Amino acid sequence: MIEKIVDSQTKIKFIMPYCLYPYGNYLKYGLDKENFSIYKCNKIFFSVYNKSLHVFQKLISFKTAEEIATFALQNKVADIRGSTFAIKRIKKYIQNSKIEFGYALKLFNNKHDISLDKMTILEAKEEERFNEIADLVCDVNLKHNSNFFSKEEYFKQIYERYLNGYTRNYYLKVNDEIIASCSTYAETPEYAVLGGLVVKGEYQKQHLGSKLFLYTVNKVIEDNKNAWLFCFNSSILGYYFKFTDKKYKYCRLYIKY
Repeated sequence: MIEKIVDSQTKIKFIMPYCLYPYGNYLKYGLDKENFSIYKCNKIFFSVYNKSLHVFQKLISFKTAEEIATFALQNKVADIRGSTFAIKRIKKYIQNSKIEFGYALKLFNNKHDISLDKMTILEAKEEERFNEIADLVCDVNLKHNSNFFSKEEYFKQIYERYLNGYTRNYYLKVNDEIIASCSTYAETPEYAVLGGLVVKGEYQKQHLGSKLFLYTVNKVIEDNKNAWLFCFNSSILGYYFKFTDKKYKYCRLYIKY
């Protein structure tokens, strides 16, 4: 049986690092966040945010897996994320689906050179900067993913989260144009989830993105927070492993309708 959690004071048994993003949403916004809900199924908690479902606990029974799978299909969930154990069980009840494996990585402070010739890394604080970052991120992502946010949607999301103290954005500017951006997707007093690293096409493969990323990691850790990254791109995992204290394998299940 699945029940929707309506009390923001409900204590959720949180276990796995890959659920930091939705769990942080809950800590920061409670249940008032648009398009965000938390459910309980046979003592297992899961969240749904923008058609993405996160299973919070690592181990689930076949009965729970079937109920979550049925819920996902009935509500047209686009993907389900969780432990390899949980996702493999859920997949048994969803025929048209595909598993993609990735890692949750805990990052450490590093001593690598992040100096940039005649460039300065800045933190976005003004509305205009967030508009520029949204332009960059959407221009890059929409070339590869037609379902990515519109510029207006993405701007609203990142600026609102910044105003609520839930994210930060660093950027590089060349000739008065933002050419790279890196952000935290979610922050609480204890941790930050990093992501959103984007570099404009002609400035890629110049190590600008990696230096901006490492700068962001260091700033988070300087604030006495644990820095986490979620990665599904196997071609770059080896690079990030060099800056990893701990890693947890997890996966997401894409559903075709």
